[in-house]
Amino acid sequence: MKIKIEHSGTCQKVSNIYSNRKVKKQGQANFLLRKGRQIFREV
Repeated sequence: MKIKIEHSGTCQKVSNIYSNRKVKKQGQANFLLRKGRQIFREV
């Protein structure tokens, strides 16, 4: 999955999160992408 985020540092973190969790459902992926910053705070 290609993920575009304003912050370059967080972009790598997100790619790692998705590769580790292996999110199969696009709906969940889009939902998490909408949260954006909240993901990094939670993880």
